[in-house]
Amino acid sequence: MKRIAILIVLIIICNVGAAWADPTVKEILQKKMDIDNSIVNFESKIINEWYYPETNLITSTTGYNWRKGKNCYRLEAYDEIGAIESTTISNDTGTYLSNQSGTFIMDKRDDPSVPAETPSEEDIIGEDIDKFLEYYDGVIKEQTGDVYTLRITPKAKSVYYQQIWIEEVIDYVKGVEVKSLISGVDDTLITSTEFFDISQVDGIWFAKSKTIKTREENGNIITNIIKYEDIKINQSIADNLFEIEMP
Repeated sequence: MKRIAILIVLIIICNVGAAWADPTVKEILQKKMDIDNSIVNFESKIINEWYYPETNLITSTTGYNWRKGKNCYRLEAYDEIGAIESTTISNDTGTYLSNQSGTFIMDKRDDPSVPAETPSEEDIIGEDIDKFLEYYDGVIKEQTGDVYTLRITPKAKSVYYQQIWIEEVIDYVKGVEVKSLISGVDDTLITSTEFFDISQVDGIWFAKSKTIKTREENGNIITNIIKYEDIKINQSIADNLFEIEMP
């Protein structure tokens, strides 16, 4: 009887230990990708601020954006008095851009001015984590509670990534990115993105603001702060919002 009781206790301990096991790099990246992919439709108001040098506000704009599926996208930017400064619309067949410089429409179906491009590494990898980990090494650098810092480096030289390393800070439970750093092999910052006000919107964890810092060759930092308001996730969006009248 005692042996049975001891065996039961050991089984419970083993099961608890398995439940508490840390996730792997693949599981952390997959969780983040699954959350990203769960956002099919998105719309919000955007407040866009630019600082240069780092603390000097040089411009601020407001706008609205809509996204439906993978290919339908619309962005409108407004000036201080509410007039439209620019509009960008993209769908499966074309891209429309209108701003102070004029209007441009590209027909994606048969525009001879668009050359056929060799697929990039990113295109080849796509959204396959297993394929991604064939190209990149990932290790867990730090852990604080449910937040993991991943250090990601290329396994072989490529056109762009041979000179950088990436750190992704991800809240595994929420499946959202907290911070991202891209640096050169000499640890010089290239760009950093930090996410704030992470909360649930329509049942999905989402960062309502982010700060992007980019280092210039002269050492100055360009800061872009993006804030999202009136957010709607996976709610109905009319198809005609993304229609483009081809010439």
